[in-house]
Amino acid sequence: LLQAYLYQNWSGGRNSGGGYAHSTLLVPGGLGELAYARQPLVDRIPRLRVGRISAIYGEFDWMDHRNMKALKTSLLKRKAEAGLEAPLIEVIRVAS
Repeated sequence: LLQAYLYQNWSGGRNSGGGYAHSTLLVPGGLGELAYARQPLVDRIPRLRVGRISAIYGEFDWMDHRNMKALKTSLLKRKAEAGLEAPLIEVIRVAS
């Protein structure tokens, strides 16, 4: 059910959420690259003041889930060293 919902909302119709997100959040990449984030999450997530972050990736997603896992590890370490509580970060992979 979640898979069907996400697919319809992000790929269905002329004005899909996916099309909007791509043009709003990404800039064209350089030589051999597809695109870059206008404001990378790796810079923004550490500043969030939330208790939980969920990152959902497809099984064959073009974005690498390992980057979010590395950010999670780094953020937990930095927050612990500073004596601060880090948010719960979930990295979820769904079948494509």
